[in-house]
Amino acid sequence: MWPVEVVRRLIVCYTLYIRARGGVWQLALVTVRVPEGLKKQMRKLRSVNWSELLRQAIEDRIELEQRNLVKDWGRVREGSRKADAIRHELERKYGHVDFNSAETIKYWRENRFSASSPTPQ
Repeated sequence: MWPVEVVRRLIVCYTLYIRARGGVWQLALVTVRVPEGLKKQMRKLRSVNWSELLRQAIEDRIELEQRNLVKDWGRVREGSRKADAIRHELERKYGHVDFNSAETIKYWRENRFSASSPTPQ
């Protein structure tokens, strides 16, 4: 597989077929730019299907980006367990602290543009 930097620089116009609804293939033209030296090297490698290589690189990137959009609930639960463990450890070490973060956030949102505001209790 070619590095992403090389794929991004391709100067040759390639046709990508995008499968549309109903199994109909529609034509989409994508233009990419590469330095002239790289283009000469590509011409020497006639056995490489550059269109397919680029199509696969684009599909792989789309798949990667879509996976990154999905929230990993296992990691969320693990992070929550770790936060609870830290809170319990602090309570064990220092005792319970009566602190309401929501009240503090509300206070600072209401007073953030006023330089003469007193600090919260």
